[in-house]
Amino acid sequence: MKNTTQKYTNARLGAIQCLYMNAFTPMTKEALITKFVAEGMGKTLLEETGNFETAVDLDKRDDALMSKLIETALDKKDDLENMIKAALSEEWDFDKMEVLLKSILQIALSEFFVQPSLDAPIIINEYTDITHSFYEGSEVKMVNALLDKFSKVIRD
Repeated sequence: MKNTTQKYTNARLGAIQCLYMNAFTPMTKEALITKFVAEGMGKTLLEETGNFETAVDLDKRDDALMSKLIETALDKKDDLENMIKAALSEEWDFDKMEVLLKSILQIALSEFFVQPSLDAPIIINEYTDITHSFYEGSEVKMVNALLDKFSKVIRD
């Protein structure tokens, strides 16, 4: 079971990485999916531990899930951004938010649409954990709160 769960986590990380890259080097949806799925881009991430970086292999990932997340995030980009903007508290400005944080939120929201039968707490926990791997501060709480709010809106 852990192996299957890791495949999904790796798919989510790959989708986030793809959306992040697309913000700086825009490509068509088809080209992105080809690069990340068929050509295997994004199968390695750098993990920072103290002052050291270690390459983490994402070889085992669910490419079908990753493709669906990427497609949905790109197809619903404007809708997802508007949902995020409307739900943010005054202390957060979407336009000033880091691209990585935007990418995490957009892929997370996409998963609510891609996997409607997956329990919302699983999605929330997964993306909160992913956010925590990149951020230490209020970003984690914000992602958790937004996803909780969206789970009620999207799933009801």
